[in-house]
Amino acid sequence: MTRLICILPVLGLSLAFGQPAINLNGVTNAASYGAGTLAQGSYFVIYGRNFGAAAGPVSLLPLPTLLGGTGVNIRSAVNSQTYQAFMYYVTPGQLAGIVPSTVPIGRADVSVVAGGTASVVQSVNIVRASFGIFTVNSIPNGQAIVQNFEPGPPATVQINQYMRPARP
Repeated sequence: MTRLICILPVLGLSLAFGQPAINLNGVTNAASYGAGTLAQGSYFVIYGRNFGAAAGPVSLLPLPTLLGGTGVNIRSAVNSQTYQAFMYYVTPGQLAGIVPSTVPIGRADVSVVAGGTASVVQSVNIVRASFGIFTVNSIPNGQAIVQNFEPGPPATVQINQYMRPARP
């Protein structure tokens, strides 16, 4: 009877969360939402399900490679090595992190690992640079988020807006 009691919580946990799954074209540039291409050292967002419990956003550096029991593996087709992404936040259906700058340029397979279970991989192209810019309305078009540093005292950092342009 003791064995059964110990096994049931583990089975319940795996059935409750299930295998993580990445949506079709769910690996995206965090700023442009472009799917399928990630730059070395870039910020990405992955959309899917069963990514684990919410954790983050991380506020201290260095960013961890495992957050709340969830991580992202990037396996390079160039050298067959697996790199762990740096995690920023995790929710059950979305996570964000940074591609290590050491991942070689070329094809790679991305998988989400949650609670020790890996998703089916999704292939991406790793490139040296890929432009993306964050916008105020968080969609791929609109006013860019550009910050103005205003020397003090007190020093401030404000978002550049139509009514608050940068000073020369």
